[in-house]
Amino acid sequence: MTIRRISATRKHVATTIFACVLVALVASCVAVPTAGASHGCRVHAAPDVMASWVTGVGSRLEFTDVVGKDWALVTSTSDPAIGYAGSGSFHPASPDVVRSALSEVKWPGMSHFVADIFLLPYPRRELLASSAEAGAIYLSPGVHPFSEGPLHSLTVHELGHLIHQQFLPDTDTEGWRRYRELRGLTDTNKYKASAIHKNRPHEIFAEDFRALFGGARANYSDSIENTELPAPRLVPGLYEFMAGLAGSAAVAQGTPPVIDLAAAPNPFHGSTTIHVERLIDGGGPVLVDILDAAGRLVCHLSPMEEGSDKVGWNGRDASGRPAASGVYYARVVRGAASASTRLVLVR
Repeated sequence: MTIRRISATRKHVATTIFACVLVALVASCVAVPTAGASHGCRVHAAPDVMASWVTGVGSRLEFTDVVGKDWALVTSTSDPAIGYAGSGSFHPASPDVVRSALSEVKWPGMSHFVADIFLLPYPRRELLASSAEAGAIYLSPGVHPFSEGPLHSLTVHELGHLIHQQFLPDTDTEGWRRYRELRGLTDTNKYKASAIHKNRPHEIFAEDFRALFGGARANYSDSIENTELPAPRLVPGLYEFMAGLAGSAAVAQGTPPVIDLAAAPNPFHGSTTIHVERLIDGGGPVLVDILDAAGRLVCHLSPMEEGSDKVGWNGRDASGRPAASGVYYARVVRGAASASTRLVLVR
């Protein structure tokens, strides 16, 4: 995508207010490259956005987005538009953390995906929240510095919006019908664009994308916004459907493995052995996730020995504590293929 920068003829002579704001913003930011690449995504740090995408218009600042729309910026946390002043200043997202979040995304088409991510120095007055459209993500600053997990989560969630806009647009009625059926969103009176935030299909898709393809830090909460829905990892066919949206990009990575799982003994008391049969070898070691009935990660498991297709679970979580009696799931994901099997732990 070609970025339209603000032309010299449109640039106003910087006012004293504009110059002071720019100097203060740059001074408050850690010295980092102004733009970088994670997969095919370009990250524009706040100082770069200020220098190339923001103009002074009288006593106010305006940000011009990639489609040429001008947005007035809110430059003070005491502005009536800001409901909570927090620390008393705005804190743009860290470009290093955003790049890290993008680099951990495992969606099959990421190596072929291009987008621009703007780390806004100030929020837009008409749209205070972060957003994604037209091949670009706009991350609004916080009134407190971002913690690593929430920023990873926000970044990958907004990336999910770009994925559905490009690969599952609203005009793809058959694709959305399939997604709604897989996800249990067939009640169009409840799940619609005008519904409460957690019931909007686009938001559910973005959360599913984050949960299935984001890294561990993007999933620090071990949940999605709408906790009334089944965890994405436990919805049969959902991973395959969303990975398959990559189309030829996924195919270019090679033939996906076909996986079959079995566990014995099952139910089990002390430990069980999970046998992973790869009908087509996907390469690399076998890694198994153990999830609880709500889809929360309990632990990661590696093979009993190098090259083995058997993985043992001793009924304990990642901290070594005994897991409670109940239903669990062993899940393997390799490229565009996945498999899971139900386990019953009896204490």
